[in-house]
Amino acid sequence: NNNTTTASSNDGEAATQGGGALFNDGGTLTIGNSTLVGNSASNRNGGGLLNAAGNTTVVNVTIAQNADSGITAATGTVTLANTLVAFHDIDCVGAIATNGTPNLDSDGSCNASITADPMLGMPANNGGPSATLALLAGSAAIDAGDNASCAATPIMGVDQRGVSRPQGVACDLGAYEAVADNGGGNAQCANVPNNLVRNGSFEDGQNPWRFFTNSAGSFMVQSLTARDMSADCRTAAQVQVTQSGSNVQLYQRNLALEANTTYRLSFAAYATTERDLGVYLHDHDAPYTNYGLALNQVNLTAGWQRYTVEFTTKNFAGIVNNARLRFWLAPFAQGGDSYLIDDVRLEKRNGTESSLAPPTALDIQVSAHGITINVDASDFDPAILERVQDGNSVDDEPAILDTFLPLILQQSSE
Repeated sequence: NNNTTTASSNDGEAATQGGGALFNDGGTLTIGNSTLVGNSASNRNGGGLLNAAGNTTVVNVTIAQNADSGITAATGTVTLANTLVAFHDIDCVGAIATNGTPNLDSDGSCNASITADPMLGMPANNGGPSATLALLAGSAAIDAGDNASCAATPIMGVDQRGVSRPQGVACDLGAYEAVADNGGGNAQCANVPNNLVRNGSFEDGQNPWRFFTNSAGSFMVQSLTARDMSADCRTAAQVQVTQSGSNVQLYQRNLALEANTTYRLSFAAYATTERDLGVYLHDHDAPYTNYGLALNQVNLTAGWQRYTVEFTTKNFAGIVNNARLRFWLAPFAQGGDSYLIDDVRLEKRNGTESSLAPPTALDIQVSAHGITINVDASDFDPAILERVQDGNSVDDEPAILDTFLPLILQQSSE
């Protein structure tokens, strides 16, 4: 059989026969413009792709962070072109052909022309119908491909999202064609021009962020490898809790806010032990007047997720310059916990705010019996649905949904 596949696989399931994402047992298989990430095989045979027999051609595919190997070539032939394989126990097992075309691996096992950290973003909706891993600024995969392979079948001059290739002097390796710098923060990341939070991407170190604990713990800005799937560029805030305390917080003060104005707060986070945190925006000084945002419990997972909420400022007039944005760990954090926070954005909701990737499809229906929400993104990590009224959480226990982006549902106070 002849088969051409374009796919985005990130199902978290374990294939029983091998080939966590794709398995060829004797046919002719062509894979193009596809992302295979986070898959596994229970027999530890080709977490991304197992070629048990037959011929498999892999063109402009990103294969990353699958369990055991990225590609296992048992018999038959596996030929790579413009492909990126990275961050496995071993990237490739068996003989891999390239026919002289460029490829990249992270450990030298795939007969690739480039061995390097490809500097990948986290799995995200970067546009198009399925998730991709963005190439971050400085990636060795950018402009490293073969233009003839990009122009031919099955690529036909576009990437997985439908973006034209090449954007630079040559096509990029993998399924994603970089158009501009990715992430958010400094000159090497995508710009967030109206972010009220300073150094929200932590690319410029710790300042002006501050960490306080009345027990034991530490705050650092951690340089993350692509294996860690940093949420934004190459660094993130990391809070290590040595011992639980009654006052443990990461915060930034002296933020300027306008009264009776709608803002959007967005951030990416995870906790290695899936501990929760609170998020507040209030007067920096006692009596710590609530300025419109008080999320008592945001449910974190053990992998990067983005959280977004809109709120309207209150309890002051005119303009204040003394607001504190506080990530509150104290009620939840225990000794040995590690929290990572990145890409913090606080923006006025007036049409100039930065773009955030939406779920694949979202439909909200309101009736006398309640609210029905349909999100078509079941291939991804759980979403978190929390009701918010006037910037305050009103759920004792937020619902966990088998969907993509964590989101916080706004409920009108009217």
